[in-house]
Amino acid sequence: MRNWPLAMASLVLGMAVVLGPARAADNYRMGAASEVITPKVAPDAPPVWLAGYGPGRQAEAVHDDIYARATVISDGKYTVAIVACDLIGLFREDVLRIRKDVDQLQLKPPIDYVLVSSTHTHAGPDTVGLWGPIGRTGVNAEHLKQVRAACVEVTRHAHAAMRPATLRIAHADVNEMAQLIGDSRQPIVIDSQLTVVQAKDETGRVIVTWVNMPCHPEVLGSRNKQLSSDFPSTERKHLEEKFGGTAIHNTGTVGGLLAPREPKTHPITNQPIPTEPIEQMMAYGRLIGTIAERALAKSVPLAGPIRADAKELLIPLWNPMYRLGAQMSILRRQVFDEKGERTSIPATAPAPATPDAASADAPRTAPTGPEFFLKTEVARLTIGDLEIAAIPGEIYPELTLGKIQAPQDPGADFQGAPQEPSVFGLMRGQHRMLVGLANDEIGYILPKSQWDWVAPYAYGRKDRQYGEANSCGPEAGPRIMAAWAALVKDR
Repeated sequence: MRNWPLAMASLVLGMAVVLGPARAADNYRMGAASEVITPKVAPDAPPVWLAGYGPGRQAEAVHDDIYARATVISDGKYTVAIVACDLIGLFREDVLRIRKDVDQLQLKPPIDYVLVSSTHTHAGPDTVGLWGPIGRTGVNAEHLKQVRAACVEVTRHAHAAMRPATLRIAHADVNEMAQLIGDSRQPIVIDSQLTVVQAKDETGRVIVTWVNMPCHPEVLGSRNKQLSSDFPSTERKHLEEKFGGTAIHNTGTVGGLLAPREPKTHPITNQPIPTEPIEQMMAYGRLIGTIAERALAKSVPLAGPIRADAKELLIPLWNPMYRLGAQMSILRRQVFDEKGERTSIPATAPAPATPDAASADAPRTAPTGPEFFLKTEVARLTIGDLEIAAIPGEIYPELTLGKIQAPQDPGADFQGAPQEPSVFGLMRGQHRMLVGLANDEIGYILPKSQWDWVAPYAYGRKDRQYGEANSCGPEAGPRIMAAWAALVKDR
């Protein structure tokens, strides 16, 4: 919390929404299910634009199906659904529709909170809009409608499958045997903790094996034109073949850019890892599945009450390309004013100003211009001693772990910017997990003190590092962390 002004809390909209009182849990009931959400890839079907990397990458085939997978867990008085989709991301508007449709199912017991996340595969269909042909959205509205329906249906099936369950939890450092996760942006900060939760019924049969890993699913790379969930496909297959039940993958911290590092030699078997992208992706997934399997051998019981809390907030939409995308309906999501009222960005709206150049007597200032905002949310879930942060985008590990560079690099734009608190640093649970791309996709979430848009660039570089171009702006990090700090404090 060093140098963190208390006034930041006033930037957050609204009061915390308390979704469940604390209580002792007698027994868990848990169910899981999966639904295929693969779009048709064929000459007689609409084009499928693959998300991630550059625009206009059209799928030519399906390598493996993509899924919506869900688990529903109840402590007898409070029920939570956790849905994970093999997608680049879903906007909050889609999540709100899914929640509304789940509510209309009138399930008994009712589901008190629905968390919808995306694995962020870079071989799935564009569900955001950025990756179609230049100047056009890449979203197939009919397929997106089918995705929403599948999320509702898979939640219903998981709810119907609920039965008495016991839970165990384990953690593993994915980089302990070899560097399987790397960071391509300076400063190098890596979150490499894998968390796995497994539920078994009264007969000892596995209901669900739930893996959370801080890594982009992008082993297939930018030249791939086959639709796939990437390495979660073989990770989940490995776990389902080993244990039975349903395997679910959530993506954790991925900003920075935390991405796979494929070893030349398998760190367990010492056998060569294939170099062909498809085979390499499959081998990487099996390796991650094996690490999760081994971690479970040292798992510990998880018990206690369930609770969920959420806080709504506004994020300034500074990014010029995001604003243009919203104006052109390439990014089809609602824009708000500073009061949280619906508005739109007129075609005549000027582009936002960039930070002023730094000098001894004229420090860089915050971007100025018309104020437009995105509405999003952060959430905190607890399942006994497990505390989960649901963050609506791709947060940097610096903000997850509390490893923000100090002192700042002289080339950073906002000299003297206060450090944000960290997600894990504010948590109280014995076990900690972060679910990224949760309930929204707002892009990268950076520490403001590391924002680097204008020259001279940090670390003596001649050009910008990757990250800022896919962020809402320099205030995203401070506002998300102010909301998280307030949410934790309120509880």
